[in-house]
Amino acid sequence: MINRLFIKIGSFALNPSRFFYYVLALPIIIFCSVFALDFNLFFELKEKEDSFNSIQKTALINFKKRKKQLEFLKDKTASDPFFIDKELEGISFLEEEKTVLQKMAKHNAFSSNNLINDRLRSLTNENRLSFIEDNIQTSPYIRETEEKQRFPIQINENDLKKLLSIIEEQNIENFNYAKNRPQLLITKFFLQKNENKNFSLEMQLLKREFFKNED
Repeated sequence: MINRLFIKIGSFALNPSRFFYYVLALPIIIFCSVFALDFNLFFELKEKEDSFNSIQKTALINFKKRKKQLEFLKDKTASDPFFIDKELEGISFLEEEKTVLQKMAKHNAFSSNNLINDRLRSLTNENRLSFIEDNIQTSPYIRETEEKQRFPIQINENDLKKLLSIIEEQNIENFNYAKNRPQLLITKFFLQKNENKNFSLEMQLLKREFFKNED
């Protein structure tokens, strides 16, 4: 039974009357085969190209991150160890109010006014940032120090912008941040508006100083 089936299939396939159709169909079969191979090759190449582009993009991102990290470390290892003393504790606040008070104190009508003199003395001598260093942690490459503000100070809006430009390392309006700074992170920040439109400020910073790797 099976032999007869194969004989019939062979007779049908080898029938000379169908040879002409085979000749016509052969180019179509070849074309379809080549097209299928090219189609598969195209998608294989496309997949490899997408994979290469993805690897290239990831490598570029990692390169930029690494470059940024190296630039950051280069900048921070050159930081001034007395930055807070000079740039933060050396700031004089409420300059506009002090100028007005100084003029009033020199006037005969107010020269003996204790309120004016006391306020001027307080703004000049006491209203300055002062930090206590606490919880210092050191490793071969970095030192972290908690900088705790000793007492609240009074500032105005411009003083606040100047402070934030220094601490956050951002140019804010006309205030430019100082160079050679360690990394400063605000860990606590309490700001309260007073009746005279000034602010009472108390904060805590985390100072990170980086050391050069001599290896």
